[in-house]
Amino acid sequence: MGGSRYDLSVYGPNGFYRAFKGSWNGGQHAAQLEVRATYDDDGNSGIALAIANHAPRVANVSIFNRYTSRSTKLTLRAGESDARRWPLSRVGGWYDLAITVEGDAEFGYHLAGHVENGADSITDPLMGGLV
Repeated sequence: MGGSRYDLSVYGPNGFYRAFKGSWNGGQHAAQLEVRATYDDDGNSGIALAIANHAPRVANVSIFNRYTSRSTKLTLRAGESDARRWPLSRVGGWYDLAITVEGDAEFGYHLAGHVENGADSITDPLMGGLV
């Protein structure tokens, strides 16, 4: 059975962006991650990612934060999950996270946007080179 690729991007208001890229080979992804993003419910600016590895092998995951230029590394065994949180008050509720998996150059998830909480906000600091 041949392989195929997927590449889906979603754009929304106020910088909301999601991108999902990868491949499907012979009925299985090279990387099989489920990624769920949630915002803080208490009004604080923060985002959390819950990542589950549905592949039958280990996934070495890297999450690159464009606002800090730092990466968070996760090693997830088959069927394992992990969750991480990023505080966003220093950057006015803005986030830009890129997820990759070692050994699968075609896989990449990208999540960017602004946590809306009803409070006054600032323009994206990356746009003005402030971060």
